[in-house]
Order: sequence, then structure tokens, then C-alpha cells
Amino acid sequence: MQAIQPVTTVHQPQIKQRHHPRRPAAVQQRRSQRHRAIALEASIKLATNVMLSVCVLSAFVQIMPHYRSTSDKLSQIQSEVKLTRERVASEQADFNRHFDPQQTASIMQEYSNRVAPGQRQVIWLEDYTTEQPESEEGSEYLGLGWN
Repeated sequence: MQAIQPVTTVHQPQIKQRHHPRRPAAVQQRRSQRHRAIALEASIKLATNVMLSVCVLSAFVQIMPHYRSTSDKLSQIQSEVKLTRERVASEQADFNRHFDPQQTASIMQEYSNRVAPGQRQVIWLEDYTTEQPESEEGSEYLGLGWN
């Protein structure tokens, strides 16, 4: 015979689900509008920055050849200034020499054929050989013919 067995139910703990109260549609709509506004603002900022970057790059590309030519001109002018400074220094030294009272006599002699009374004029000739003639005994002055 069959015995009737009592029915035992296994009691499982119930998982309580948190019940979020449903927000009204107006609140959700305002939140989605805020998200759209933030996304639109970020998109506009990004587009503006991209356009500014393109403008800056375009201006940079246009300015570079002008910068290079200006740099070349500057280096050329600096080299000319260096040469001019050297020439001015030389002219200044020459000017100072001409107006130096201690060098007046030597400058006058340089620009004229006159020689100071206490000086002897030296005339340079072509290369003179320094052979000594054998017949002259007193010519010990390197073949200059002085006795």
C-alpha cells in the first residue's frame, strides 16, 4: 500500500527586487534634452577647433616661404654689414693715421718725392748678385763695389 507522504515544500528565499518608482515622462524627457544639449555643444566646440586648426595650418604654409626669403635676406644683409664694418675700421685707422701729428712728416714724404734733409734716398734695383770680384782686395762688402 501506498502511504501518503506529506508534501513538503522547499522554501526558497525570495529575492527582493528593488522597485524603482517610475519617473514621470517629463523628467526623462528633460534629462535626454540635457544630454542632447551637451552632445551638441561638444560637437560644435570640436568643429570650431578643427576649423581653427585648418586655418592655422593654412596660414603657416603660406607664411613659411616668406619667412625663408626674409631669413635669407637677413643673412645677406648681415654679411654685408660685416664687410662694411671691416672697411669702416680700415678707413678709420687710415683717417686717424693721417691726422696724427707725430706721423705728419712720414705722410708728407709718402705722398711726395721729397726726402727729409737728414735722410738718404734709397733706390731699389733689380736683384743684384753678391759675387765678389777676385781682383779687388778691399771689396768685402758683398760685391757692392765699395772700397
